[in-house]
Amino acid sequence: DQKARRLGQYIRSKLEGLKKYGVVREVRGKGVLLGVELVKETRTNQPFPALGNALKKTALENGLIMRIDPSWFAVAPALIAEESDLNEMMGLIEKSFKEALDRV
Repeated sequence: DQKARRLGQYIRSKLEGLKKYGVVREVRGKGVLLGVELVKETRTNQPFPALGNALKKTALENGLIMRIDPSWFAVAPALIAEESDLNEMMGLIEKSFKEALDRV
């Protein structure tokens, strides 16, 4: 589906932007189903479970429900979403991500 590809590329570019924090190893997936691997530092790719655990808390505090494992998180927005919805979702993800980093 064209919309899934378009929205997936849009979300992927936003998630790739989280690499600026130095703890995202990789963004992978297909269409709008994407996962983000968390590491202590990209040089060693050592897992960073403390960040994932903190992200579970900050995401919920910000009203965001998503799948979070200690070493990765995943997003899977509905295909009826529009870019404005995805911008809101990504704003909450980045806010929660920064707050989680502050806690670890």
